[in-house]
Amino acid sequence: MDIIEKLKEEHLKIRTILLNLEMHSRKGSVDTDGILFNLKSLYDIWDKHEEKEEDIFPYLEKRGINVPVQELRFEHGALRRHRERIRAALISGAALKIEEIINLDLNIVIAKIREHMNKEDSVLYGVSWESLKEKDLDEVKRIVERG
Repeated sequence: MDIIEKLKEEHLKIRTILLNLEMHSRKGSVDTDGILFNLKSLYDIWDKHEEKEEDIFPYLEKRGINVPVQELRFEHGALRRHRERIRAALISGAALKIEEIINLDLNIVIAKIREHMNKEDSVLYGVSWESLKEKDLDEVKRIVERG
């Protein structure tokens, strides 16, 4: 599978889960089970996807491709902090806390993930893949296809 197509496929799966999370977290009809299910799905995909990015982007940067590695890493950390707040609230079972976190953190996480993926897409689609050496392409492909 083409490198870009594989990453686009992962981004599409993540975007679909984000839509499901929005649907399950609408005010007045919060579906905690639906949110938990979709968060687990998101975390399963996101964790593996993030690991790949943590390897791919610095690798591309070392090959002279303009990648905002530090910015992307900072965003990954910020997203993890929001994610942990959401998880802790859902585990607590406190209805008021859950509603507060869903109304604040979940919506922030959804928006930030979308924004983050748009940045990644602009980097990935801007890469002149043909300009990379075959061994570099093989290494990036190996990273993308793992997990």
